[in-house]
Amino acid sequence: MLIDDNRIVPLAEMVHRRAGHWAVYDEVTISVYVFGGSDEKYQLLHSAETYDFIQGKWKELPSMCQANIVLPPCQHGRVIYLVGYSAVETFGLLSHTFAATNIQLPSPMDLAYIVIHEGLLCGTGSLHYYQWELTSGQLVTQKSQYNYMHHVPVRAMSAIVMGSQVYVFLSDDRFDCINLNSGNQEDSNELRFGKVA
Repeated sequence: MLIDDNRIVPLAEMVHRRAGHWAVYDEVTISVYVFGGSDEKYQLLHSAETYDFIQGKWKELPSMCQANIVLPPCQHGRVIYLVGYSAVETFGLLSHTFAATNIQLPSPMDLAYIVIHEGLLCGTGSLHYYQWELTSGQLVTQKSQYNYMHHVPVRAMSAIVMGSQVYVFLSDDRFDCINLNSGNQEDSNELRFGKVA
């Protein structure tokens, strides 16, 4: 649905019915891109599609390399990075194609989020901080941290980069603050976000 002039305007139905999918809005193309999810029978979907707000319709995209996208997608320039349980793939916003990367994820997959900072794909798990080079996929940092995330290790709702820090928003309405250069956890003052009345 679309909120326009304080009205809820229903959009056209997607090409494939899905739930539990990820979506990215692109300001350049004025489009939203939807990846994966599951169908009515709870089968994981390899499909993806895009909604063009100018044309007002959905368009099916080529199939993804994997169906198990587990973290919020991360956009870097005209490329979207998608993380599954065992691999990372990219989606080109210009080419509308998916491609595998050389990034080898930890096994078992232990990341709560991913962000991109200074040419590196960065992510934190329950006990480690990781950095991979975007171009080569090489792991350049794997830093052990005892009790790294001071909350119960869960997937992040979202992660926002501000300068050299990333604020990782968790499902209990708090966040962790990580220094992307050192991988160290910094004081977030245990801020809580108030509810909008």
